[in-house]
Amino acid sequence: MESKQIAIIAVVIVAVAAIAAAFVLTQGGHNDEPGEITDAYGNVIKLDKVPERIVSTTVTATENICDLGLRANLVGVSLNSHVYEVTTKVTGVPLTFDYPATIEADIESGKLASVGTSNKWTAETVAKCNPELVVMEMNQISTAETLARMTQLQSLGITCCVLSSENTWEDINSNITLLGELFGKQTRAKEITSAANHADKTIRDAVGKVSGLRVAHICFCWGSYYIYNESGPMNVMLNLGCTNALPTTSSFATITTEAILEANPDLIIFDDMATNLNWTDVIAEWKADDIMGNVSAIKNNNFYCMEYQPFQATSYTTIHYVMGEAIVATAVAHEKLGIDLPNIITSAKWVDYISWLDEKI
Repeated sequence: MESKQIAIIAVVIVAVAAIAAAFVLTQGGHNDEPGEITDAYGNVIKLDKVPERIVSTTVTATENICDLGLRANLVGVSLNSHVYEVTTKVTGVPLTFDYPATIEADIESGKLASVGTSNKWTAETVAKCNPELVVMEMNQISTAETLARMTQLQSLGITCCVLSSENTWEDINSNITLLGELFGKQTRAKEITSAANHADKTIRDAVGKVSGLRVAHICFCWGSYYIYNESGPMNVMLNLGCTNALPTTSSFATITTEAILEANPDLIIFDDMATNLNWTDVIAEWKADDIMGNVSAIKNNNFYCMEYQPFQATSYTTIHYVMGEAIVATAVAHEKLGIDLPNIITSAKWVDYISWLDEKI
């Protein structure tokens, strides 16, 4: 009787294993095979194989595609000044990436086609690349006019995949996971998202929970000040426990120096929207001004002016957001981290200020 029971149990185990294996295979998208996905717009996509001709209309999608190991499949990309000038090594992430630092050179040599900028690409320029798949972002099809780009491509039989445009870890990891599923690169996608989550936790653990610190993210460009309700720097500061001293109901709004003084933030992160301000001169003017000179953050030197590359990292929807998160966290907790952080965070030196993250990973 006992031997019969063992035999029956063995048969059941084998049968269950066979059913489970069959389920995984029929579902697709597992075992590093292309699977069915629903993108950020709602397009349902199932590829029979990895496309040999891919166009990316956004820089961050280009990086994600390359990070998954498919740079050789790109035939067309968008091109904006300096957007590919991020570091090849991602601080806090012990992985190697085929990041497209030479994209611009490949365009100049004719190896890759430029389909225009992230804001001004057209369906015609994309279609000329004869792609099997086009990867874009939600913010590129946010109006009826821009949505027509996608529908025009789809009418030509070209598959379009739309990614989220938000730069929270939830959205970044979702984009990487989605592309990994679409391309049959699930293992690599999981490797990247796991590294991102580990780096994020390491940053949070190093800084701890900040409370009572009133912060602001202000853009100073073309002589005007703008505040952000949601942005990469603000999201990091809020996640660390800070309070937005200048909340707005819109995504951004203009603000006067009088309003900045009235709110009186303890810490301010400034950017110049890539207008290449001479921050040394600007800071001198602030210090001498009766209004800005009396803002607590300015008076106490608890403000940080970001040049282009560090600011770019805070808004990048890729694994590079680790570095943007780290530089903002360093601004919030530089004393606790033992970092001598200057008021001007330059493109030449900013990576040095987050080297502590590599040491903690």
